[in-house]
Amino acid sequence: MKRKLLIGILGLIFTSVWSCMSYAGALNLTYTLVEGGSVLQLEPRFLFKGVQLNATANPSTQYQIVQNIVRPLTNSSDNSTIGDKFVVRGIRQSNAYGDLLIPPSDPGMPVRNGQIIYINKTGNSDTMTLVYGISDISNLSAGLYTGQISFTISPINSSAALVTQYVNISVKIEAQETVPIIEITTPVRPGVIYLNSGRESSKVCDVSVQIKGALKGDFSIIQILGQPIESLGESKRLDPAAVNFQVLHASKGMGAPLTPLSDRQQIVYNAGPGGANDQEFIISYGFGDLSQQKSGRYRSTIRYYLEQPGKPTKTLETLVLEIEVGKIFDLTVKTALETGKIEFNNIKFGDTKTYGVDIEIKSNIGKRYQVAQKVAHELVNKDGVIMPEGNFTVMTESIDTKGALKFTSKAPVKKGETVLFVSDDDGSSDKFKVTYELYVPRDAKLGDYSTSLSYSIAEI
Repeated sequence: MKRKLLIGILGLIFTSVWSCMSYAGALNLTYTLVEGGSVLQLEPRFLFKGVQLNATANPSTQYQIVQNIVRPLTNSSDNSTIGDKFVVRGIRQSNAYGDLLIPPSDPGMPVRNGQIIYINKTGNSDTMTLVYGISDISNLSAGLYTGQISFTISPINSSAALVTQYVNISVKIEAQETVPIIEITTPVRPGVIYLNSGRESSKVCDVSVQIKGALKGDFSIIQILGQPIESLGESKRLDPAAVNFQVLHASKGMGAPLTPLSDRQQIVYNAGPGGANDQEFIISYGFGDLSQQKSGRYRSTIRYYLEQPGKPTKTLETLVLEIEVGKIFDLTVKTALETGKIEFNNIKFGDTKTYGVDIEIKSNIGKRYQVAQKVAHELVNKDGVIMPEGNFTVMTESIDTKGALKFTSKAPVKKGETVLFVSDDDGSSDKFKVTYELYVPRDAKLGDYSTSLSYSIAEI
């Protein structure tokens, strides 16, 4: 009776020890395709697809997962391979415990043989997601590429058995239509359309367009601003209409006439009847009206696209647009007879006569300014007789004026400098009228009366 009981106890102890040893060394690895199916199928519409790996372990077993290329992705038609264009990237935070060693950067890193993709030193079971794809198909031969990769989970400093899973991959590359070669270049400064209003040689910039490939049927070349034309380091924007463009040397197709630049899509060139086109033409950019634009350095980009009926729009080129608008701070004075003189002629005693002067300011400095008149001396005749001050007056009148007029009613013209006008806060271009009035009393002395009068403009 005692003998049988002892054997039973020993057997129980042996069984328990074997079970613990077996559990301590257990590792397993499975995978699922995120988009479903049993083959990782890639095609131009879905060049990137996910693989979720599921690692099973226990806390006493450290482990790693290694990626291998069993069969490179090879075209069955010509035996060409995809090579380093077969890439992988990790999905950040898709794992909970270990270290996912595949970076999440787009489009990914080339798939390498024998690459450790994951390490877990806590022994916890974990999952992770990898995304496989093709970074560029432009130079790949058309056809079906097939290959296989594997994932192996192996212990670190343990005798647990390795587990390997295999993933079949196929990539279908369709025959690509021959893409026409259209080169858009800037001969003076490569990649840059540069305009400078203060430099005669840079007031116009030509962009060369060369069509080197066959284009069949109707097509258009369009342009669009990549972003607003903004100043460097300042919160200013340039109105796109301050720049004009036109197409030169186009005879078979239809090039844009002189047109203001816009922040909307614009057609630069259309093919002629039956798709006829010029192999080379020029898009010439220059300045429009800058009188309402602030001085400064501005920057944007212009993107060019090819549009063909029934086909996807294709990107052709992106050029940097750099614009320097020089300072404009000009004062123009126009007298009624355009003689440059204020003249009161054929005046009789008791007469009152007026004379008008138009003043126009063009400014883009973005700062307030003022216009002043300077009178050298009183109105006197040859004998030194002074016309009484109150008889010679000045008044300023609006011509859709934005700024502030200082003399909205008649006031004596005084010797020295007098401010006639102050601009608005933006320093806008403006214009106004100055009206001078002369009254000759009956007791006035005879003779020709004169003075010297000038106008000036200055920042405030």
